[in-house]
Amino acid sequence: MDSPLARASAQAVRLTEVLTMRATASPLPPSYFAARLSARSLDGSSLDKTLVQLLEQIQHFTTASDRSHEFLVVMVWLALNAVFTIYNHGGSMTYSGIANRTGWLASANMAIVVFLAMKNTPLAVLTPYSYERLNSLHRVAGYTTFAHMVIHAVAYTHYFLTTGRPEKFSEDHIIAAIVLGFAVLFTVLVAVFLRRANYELFYIAHVCLFIVIAVTFALHQPHQEAVLIMALVTTGFWFYDRIIRACRLLYNSFNNEATIEPLPGGGTRVILKKRLFGARAGKHCYLWLPKIRTFQTHPFTIVANNPLELVVTSCDGFTKKLHDFALANPGATIKASVEGPYGTLPDPVQYDKVILFAGGSGATFSLGLAQDMLDGMGSESKQELDVVWAVREMARPENSYHRFHIRSVHSTLWREPGDDG
Repeated sequence: MDSPLARASAQAVRLTEVLTMRATASPLPPSYFAARLSARSLDGSSLDKTLVQLLEQIQHFTTASDRSHEFLVVMVWLALNAVFTIYNHGGSMTYSGIANRTGWLASANMAIVVFLAMKNTPLAVLTPYSYERLNSLHRVAGYTTFAHMVIHAVAYTHYFLTTGRPEKFSEDHIIAAIVLGFAVLFTVLVAVFLRRANYELFYIAHVCLFIVIAVTFALHQPHQEAVLIMALVTTGFWFYDRIIRACRLLYNSFNNEATIEPLPGGGTRVILKKRLFGARAGKHCYLWLPKIRTFQTHPFTIVANNPLELVVTSCDGFTKKLHDFALANPGATIKASVEGPYGTLPDPVQYDKVILFAGGSGATFSLGLAQDMLDGMGSESKQELDVVWAVREMARPENSYHRFHIRSVHSTLWREPGDDG
């Protein structure tokens, strides 16, 4: 009869094949390692189901509820916007009526867009969702605002031209509206096409375009008190969030510095002198290293908080420059600060056994959560924790072994078909 270890290893191989299936189309097929890290496993009992089946179930149960709730919120939001657009027009919907209604709805949606984009959102206190969990709703509200603005502009353009008043387009508040419309259009285009391609450039463009939007929003209808109030509320949300973040960054910069260490495989370890209040492994914070990038902060997952430790995977831009600096100056200490922490974590204490799955650099969150669990386990704890990590290079898991009370490590090499290297 197969031993429990043999069955678990076979299941890990199957999981690795699933996690690396997309790589089969890569022109440079790499080798993958699947490392199964068993922390404080008690009796080595076999898994009742394969890891692949467990992965599918975990993905289903942990995301289905959130996705269904999110889908419901989006549907209700879109339905309300549609109803408010066409409801109560006095028996007939004219172009001017539709234009006026969509203008007000665009103004209201604009405030919601900024509210949902706040890092320090009050919803993080009222609900179990941090700002990153609300980002999809932020984008939906943004697209809804853009749709209202398009209808608003088209309807009023038709109304002015058919009533013989083209001179309206030369008035200052209409010019402000035209600039506002193009700024919103460029914001949507930047979000769709630039966000994933170059996040740093996207972020800069996003902030600059918002400033243009805020100014032209107020100038479009300066004689309408309600519009001015909405513009001030919208801008107020943005400034409130910025002030809170700037104060945190300034406070955490006092007497703080970071030690930079290069890691094999392109990683960089950043260890800060000061702890971050409220931080837990698995959450994330925004790191500021003025020697690397003076006017930028970047989010990274917290690995530990005593001292505060971050592990940064080198990709491009800031992370590549940081890794190049670490290679040239291993162990160097530079000025640093952090802002946060952010993120909500599941509470795994209620479960007898927890299995975490990760691939590549995405393991930073899983390993941080595992470390947080291990820190909370007492000496008499009977809880079991498994981490399944698929990586390209064996050096990556070896960099993290020292952080865990490892009972056993099982590695399986998986290569692409036809890869003889």
